[in-house]
Amino acid sequence: MLPAPVKLFIGILASDASSFKMAEEKLASIFGAIDLKTNAQGIPFTFTDYYTKEMGNNVKRFFLSFEKPIKPDDITGIKIKTNNLEEAIAGEASTKASRPINLDPGYLTPSKIILATTKDYAHRIYLKDGIYAETTLQYRTSKGGFQAMAWTYPDYCTKEYLDFFNQMRKLYLTQNSQ
Repeated sequence: MLPAPVKLFIGILASDASSFKMAEEKLASIFGAIDLKTNAQGIPFTFTDYYTKEMGNNVKRFFLSFEKPIKPDDITGIKIKTNNLEEAIAGEASTKASRPINLDPGYLTPSKIILATTKDYAHRIYLKDGIYAETTLQYRTSKGGFQAMAWTYPDYCTKEYLDFFNQMRKLYLTQNSQ
């Protein structure tokens, strides 16, 4: 039996609005209509200075979710596409940052949030072509929504992120009940 279609989302880190806007337009042209996104100001990313050297100060997180469902195994190719898109935007962006954008694709099911990455670690599962996946959040009805795992990035534990994913889950369930 094949798994049910899942909801694609992409987390975006950017320190300037023009790079985010360029990424949003390019992602929509590749993956189709965006049906949910964070506010235009983004969410301040203050959990680490890991990206400061490449992206500069004032890094913000944005999320986009896409109307068209994907197959779970599409995430490998999507991560490769978003890595290539990061490089393309770096060549086109009108910013001094060496890496103006960071794109983190993942998908939502009724029970979990999965992120794709190129970095291996104990809790990550190798998919193929240098791409790994991890369950970042799990949905717990008894807890009222998505809950963090022991390894979940601190920003994914914040109320803003959890609210976004809970809203995206409601949208996904509505779209898939028709």
